[in-house]
This record gives sequence, structure tokens and C-alpha cells, in this order.
Amino acid sequence: MVKFRQHRGGYAESMATVVEVSSMADLQTVLADWLGAEVAKTARTLPYGSGVDVRNGWNTHVVLVGAGNAVGFTDGPLLRTDYYGYEADCAVCGVTKQPVGRSAPMRFYYCTSDCPGYHQEPLPSNLWPDESESDFGYPVVR
Repeated sequence: MVKFRQHRGGYAESMATVVEVSSMADLQTVLADWLGAEVAKTARTLPYGSGVDVRNGWNTHVVLVGAGNAVGFTDGPLLRTDYYGYEADCAVCGVTKQPVGRSAPMRFYYCTSDCPGYHQEPLPSNLWPDESESDFGYPVVR
């Protein structure tokens, strides 16, 4: 179980909202009651700060929604099981773009950041096609 607290005006106010959730889906249900279902489905967690929060012992992760609005904090990561990588073909070289920051097996050829079209639309994913954030084991930004 992971603890979640809403972002509030002060620390004590925020800690008064702590609830336990077991998955990203649980967190999205909590957020939907507070912020609405459309906003809640965009939720993601990312590491926050420089380690353990001495006030509560949490390995704090910030909960972001939408374009990066902080709405709360958890005491650990919650990874999305419904966020997957996708294929993006380069308009310059015509080859499928390699996911950002990922290495590919030698026998495959992908468009990489050396190509002028790599950073143009459609932008490459951070994950391989059909790989979820949960499969990857770490939160991704896009």
C-alpha cells in the first residue's frame, strides 16, 4: 500500500488528507472524487526532492495531473499500467523512431537523435510499443 496526501496550504493540512491506495487505478479513483474523472486519468507520479522527507519518512513522489500540475504526494511510486509506448515514423528518414533514451538491439535499425527528423512530430515515445510504464519499472514524463 502507498500513502497519498493532497497538496494543501500547509504540511499539517496536507497530512490530514492521507489515504492508502494500492495501485494507480486506486489513486485515480481518489482523484476523480476530488478533481473529476477526466483530470484523474492523466495522473502520474515522479520522484520529488532529494530523498526521504525527514518530517514523515516518506520516499516522496509528486502526483501530477494534466500538463504537470502538482496535486499531491505519495510515499512511493505508482506506475501506470495503461500508459504504453507507440511507434513514431520519422518524416525525414522514413524509419521508426527509437524510444527516447533507450538503446536498441544491434540487428535492428531505428531513427535516432542523430537524424534531424527525430525531434520533429510525431515525437518518439519513451517506451517501446506495447511496453507499459509498469513494465518499464520507472515513471516516464510523456
